[in-house]
Amino acid sequence: IRYSQDFAIGNNELTLTSELSASNVMSLRSQDFPGEPFLSDDGRPNVPHWSGDLFTTLQYNDFSLNWFARYVGSTMDDDIDPVRTALQQTQFGTDFRTDEVIFREGFRDVEETEEQFLHDISMSYDRYTWSVIVGVRNVFDKEPPTVDEAEGYFTSANTVLGGGYDVTGRSFFARVAKTF
Repeated sequence: IRYSQDFAIGNNELTLTSELSASNVMSLRSQDFPGEPFLSDDGRPNVPHWSGDLFTTLQYNDFSLNWFARYVGSTMDDDIDPVRTALQQTQFGTDFRTDEVIFREGFRDVEETEEQFLHDISMSYDRYTWSVIVGVRNVFDKEPPTVDEAEGYFTSANTVLGGGYDVTGRSFFARVAKTF
């Protein structure tokens, strides 16, 4: 969906433009080998059902103020593990190298994520054959959700890779371009 509106504040002409897009993964199934059952991947932490973005620009002459918001919907695996018992903690719960308890009684693997909104902001200047843009990605330094790596998600340090999550954290950027 795209919306654009020209308006004036005093003698200043401004243009406000917004573009909204959303996607829904209704079904995503995979099969490792012929004859094996299909597995449903939709709605798991690496394939959220819903995602979307909103890009808004306020333009004044050669200057633009840009806001980009991203949405990643909540997710949940379809086979959530039960809460661990005292017996499981005793049998499987200690790292043999450090004796640290890793499977605590009363806990379970993390196999779901909450919805997440991420925001970027930038300002740009375009004049003739030159353009300059400076901005901040992930303005509020929102951390990606963590999940159990053993559940088969593509992760790094228990952080889901893909699925729209920001794994870098807040970052600043600048670009100068010249066309010939």
